[in-house]
Amino acid sequence: MHCLTLKVRAVSTLLLSATMFIEWSGFPHIVFAQNVQEAPTGFDDQSNGLTTPEEFQNDRTLFNEQEQIVDGLGPVYNAQSCGECHQNPTSGGATQISELRAGFFNGSIFNEHPGGSLIHARAIDASIQERLQRNTNVRTLRMALSTLGDGFVECVPNQTFTAIANSQPPAIRGQVIGVPLLEANGTLRVGRFGWKNQHASLLSFAADAYLNEMGITSPLQPTENSSNGASVARSIACQTPKTMEKMCKLLPGLCALRRRRRAMKHLL
Repeated sequence: MHCLTLKVRAVSTLLLSATMFIEWSGFPHIVFAQNVQEAPTGFDDQSNGLTTPEEFQNDRTLFNEQEQIVDGLGPVYNAQSCGECHQNPTSGGATQISELRAGFFNGSIFNEHPGGSLIHARAIDASIQERLQRNTNVRTLRMALSTLGDGFVECVPNQTFTAIANSQPPAIRGQVIGVPLLEANGTLRVGRFGWKNQHASLLSFAADAYLNEMGITSPLQPTENSSNGASVARSIACQTPKTMEKMCKLLPGLCALRRRRRAMKHLL
């Protein structure tokens, strides 16, 4: 797909210290030089160098553009644009908006709320608005994570995550998990995006966000969301949203977050 091509281009452009491509399990990775340079940082809505300033601003406009029903919005959804959940302090950042997850716990087994643990806040018709069932006894709120710098994270090879985990004390060692790449026929790669590291590429992450947050299906996520477990699927063609392609192009171009000590020094 076009987005995957952009991703490979992002790998070659973003990491200034990259020396060569190697092929592992069908996915391009990077061999790093010893002389690693710091990633560009800042909260200024500017490109990190992957795209020109004009291209970046055009992509940012589409990133923040609100989707409508004619674009495939819904039937149940949380937001109308990527920017609604990723805008603090700049496009691609974190959110001030929480979303609701719910389910049932009987003391030993957890079961998701009918239709999945995500309770969508909006619907294109009042009759399919999702609501909590009365016997729901597990409820929690989650906030969207920042995507700033994720283009650099996407370029980190599997073996780097494994090496970091292996270097940690056994009692607090991080767990490395392999997750399927939606755009590569389920090829496994180390998870790194999402609340539970359930995605390993920005394209997989974007397809998931379009479905679960805006209700928009795509070839990578073709199954329509339900409303409290009841089907509300519509007879529409499943096409890749143009804005999803722009999201794939924008995310690798975002600057990284500043290191905390530098940010504090800047504020003092």
